[in-house]
Amino acid sequence: MEEYYVQGSNIFSTEETLLFKWLESNYQQYNMMPPPRIHNFDDLKDGLFFEAVIQNYVGNFLFMQKIMTGFKNPRFNDNDKIYNLKKMLKGL
Repeated sequence: MEEYYVQGSNIFSTEETLLFKWLESNYQQYNMMPPPRIHNFDDLKDGLFFEAVIQNYVGNFLFMQKIMTGFKNPRFNDNDKIYNLKKMLKGL
């Protein structure tokens, strides 16, 4: 694991940076591509990292596939962020 995840931040605690790494690892495993780097908790607003965690731990049950697919990539659109979070909550 990269050192900056453990002791490279003067803003976040070690636990918070490890949480970021765990979320990024789940994203990479689910999407089969390198994740965007999480710089702060605002980066989690779009729900894409939580989608990956839920899919990795719950699995691909048929009912979950219907609910947890079709997430949008909301770079600048708050409506897409809200859409993703509503889908995620429905899946929980």
